[in-house]
Amino acid sequence: MIPTSARLSVSGSGLRTALYADAESMLRQIVPDVAAVVTPTKFMKDAVIASAEAGVKGVTTDKPLAATLADADAMVEACQSKGIVFGGGNLQRAMYEVQEAAQWVREGRYGDLIGACIHRSCPGSHLSWRAPAPTF
Repeated sequence: MIPTSARLSVSGSGLRTALYADAESMLRQIVPDVAAVVTPTKFMKDAVIASAEAGVKGVTTDKPLAATLADADAMVEACQSKGIVFGGGNLQRAMYEVQEAAQWVREGRYGDLIGACIHRSCPGSHLSWRAPAPTF
Protein backbone atom coordinates (compact mmCIF):
# COMPACT_ATOMS: atom_id res chain seq x y z
CA MET A 1 0.00 0.00 0.00
CA ILE A 2 1.20 3.52 -0.79
CA PRO A 3 1.94 5.55 2.38
CA THR A 4 -0.66 8.20 3.25
CA SER A 5 1.82 11.07 2.83
CA ALA A 6 2.61 9.96 -0.74
CA ARG A 7 -1.09 9.59 -1.60
CA LEU A 8 -1.79 13.08 -0.23
CA SER A 9 1.06 14.53 -2.25
CA VAL A 10 -0.17 12.98 -5.50
CA SER A 11 -3.87 13.68 -4.99
CA GLY A 12 -3.22 17.21 -3.76
CA SER A 13 -0.86 18.32 -6.48
CA GLY A 14 -2.25 21.44 -8.11
CA LEU A 15 -4.91 22.03 -5.47
CA ARG A 16 -4.98 25.21 -3.43
CA THR A 17 -6.21 23.61 -0.25
CA ALA A 18 -4.94 21.90 2.86
CA LEU A 19 -4.86 18.12 2.77
CA TYR A 20 -5.33 15.84 5.76
CA ALA A 21 -4.77 12.12 6.28
CA ASP A 22 -8.16 11.70 7.96
CA ALA A 23 -11.13 13.60 9.37
CA GLU A 24 -9.72 13.63 12.90
CA SER A 25 -6.50 15.31 11.73
CA MET A 26 -8.47 17.99 9.90
CA LEU A 27 -10.84 18.57 12.82
CA ARG A 28 -7.88 19.17 15.15
CA GLN A 29 -6.85 22.06 12.86
CA ILE A 30 -10.18 23.49 11.74
CA VAL A 31 -13.84 22.97 12.68
CA PRO A 32 -16.14 23.89 9.79
CA ASP A 33 -19.73 24.98 10.35
CA VAL A 34 -20.92 22.09 8.17
CA ALA A 35 -19.16 18.83 7.33
CA ALA A 36 -19.99 16.93 4.14
CA VAL A 37 -18.79 13.37 4.68
CA VAL A 38 -18.13 11.93 1.25
CA THR A 39 -16.10 8.80 1.89
CA PRO A 40 -16.46 5.10 1.26
CA THR A 41 -19.27 3.87 3.52
CA LYS A 42 -16.95 1.98 5.87
CA PHE A 43 -15.36 5.30 6.96
CA MET A 44 -18.54 7.38 7.34
CA LYS A 45 -19.41 6.48 10.92
CA ASP A 46 -16.04 7.55 12.32
CA ALA A 47 -15.98 10.78 10.29
CA VAL A 48 -19.55 11.74 11.27
CA ILE A 49 -18.93 11.05 14.96
CA ALA A 50 -15.61 12.92 14.87
CA SER A 51 -17.38 15.88 13.24
CA ALA A 52 -20.05 15.86 15.95
CA GLU A 53 -17.47 15.63 18.72
CA ALA A 54 -15.47 18.49 17.17
CA GLY A 55 -18.52 20.77 17.31
CA VAL A 56 -19.65 21.22 13.71
CA LYS A 57 -23.19 22.60 13.43
CA GLY A 58 -24.36 20.28 10.67
CA VAL A 59 -23.26 17.03 9.06
CA THR A 60 -24.37 15.55 5.74
CA THR A 61 -23.37 12.28 4.09
CA ASP A 62 -23.65 10.63 0.73
CA LYS A 63 -25.50 7.36 0.11
CA PRO A 64 -25.46 4.81 1.56
CA LEU A 65 -25.54 6.35 5.01
CA ALA A 66 -24.00 3.37 6.80
CA ALA A 67 -22.93 -0.23 6.40
CA THR A 68 -25.09 -1.37 9.32
CA LEU A 69 -28.11 -0.14 11.21
CA ALA A 70 -25.95 0.04 14.36
CA ASP A 71 -23.53 2.41 12.56
CA ALA A 72 -26.44 4.60 11.43
CA ASP A 73 -27.85 4.65 14.96
CA ALA A 74 -24.45 5.66 16.37
CA MET A 75 -24.19 8.56 13.90
CA VAL A 76 -27.72 9.77 14.64
CA GLU A 77 -27.11 9.53 18.41
CA ALA A 78 -23.78 11.39 18.20
CA CYS A 79 -25.37 14.26 16.28
CA GLN A 80 -28.65 14.30 18.19
CA SER A 81 -26.94 14.35 21.61
CA LYS A 82 -25.07 17.51 20.62
CA GLY A 83 -27.98 19.23 18.84
CA ILE A 84 -26.32 18.90 15.43
CA VAL A 85 -28.39 18.88 12.24
CA PHE A 86 -27.71 15.58 10.47
CA GLY A 87 -28.79 14.69 6.94
CA GLY A 88 -27.84 11.30 5.65
CA GLY A 89 -27.79 10.12 2.08
CA ASN A 90 -28.68 13.44 0.52
CA LEU A 91 -25.69 14.30 -1.65
CA GLN A 92 -26.10 13.80 -5.38
CA ARG A 93 -22.57 13.40 -6.76
CA ALA A 94 -23.54 10.51 -9.06
CA MET A 95 -26.31 12.42 -10.85
CA TYR A 96 -25.72 13.12 -14.51
CA GLU A 97 -26.34 16.85 -14.01
CA VAL A 98 -23.76 17.06 -11.23
CA GLN A 99 -21.20 15.11 -13.25
CA GLU A 100 -21.79 17.38 -16.25
CA ALA A 101 -21.39 20.53 -14.14
CA ALA A 102 -18.21 19.08 -12.63
CA GLN A 103 -16.85 18.49 -16.14
CA TRP A 104 -17.61 22.10 -17.08
CA VAL A 105 -15.70 23.25 -14.00
CA ARG A 106 -12.74 21.02 -14.94
CA GLU A 107 -12.82 22.49 -18.44
CA GLY A 108 -12.60 26.00 -16.99
CA ARG A 109 -15.93 27.22 -18.37
CA TYR A 110 -16.59 29.19 -15.19
CA GLY A 111 -13.07 30.44 -14.44
CA ASP A 112 -11.68 30.05 -10.93
CA LEU A 113 -14.38 28.97 -8.50
CA ILE A 114 -14.34 29.22 -4.75
CA GLY A 115 -17.64 27.39 -4.23
CA ALA A 116 -20.72 26.03 -5.94
CA CYS A 117 -24.27 24.97 -5.17
CA ILE A 118 -26.43 22.88 -7.47
CA HIS A 119 -30.22 22.96 -7.30
CA ARG A 120 -32.43 20.45 -9.08
CA SER A 121 -35.66 21.46 -10.73
CA CYS A 122 -37.65 18.44 -9.56
CA PRO A 123 -37.13 15.45 -7.27
CA GLY A 124 -36.21 12.25 -9.04
CA SER A 125 -33.47 12.23 -11.67
CA HIS A 126 -35.90 11.12 -14.39
CA LEU A 127 -37.76 14.41 -13.89
CA SER A 128 -34.76 16.73 -13.91
CA TRP A 129 -34.24 19.25 -16.67
CA ARG A 130 -31.42 17.38 -18.46
CA ALA A 131 -32.77 13.86 -18.44
CA PRO A 132 -35.11 12.59 -21.15
CA ALA A 133 -38.71 12.03 -20.12
CA PRO A 134 -39.45 8.47 -19.01
CA THR A 135 -41.46 6.19 -21.26
CA PHE A 136 -44.03 3.86 -19.75
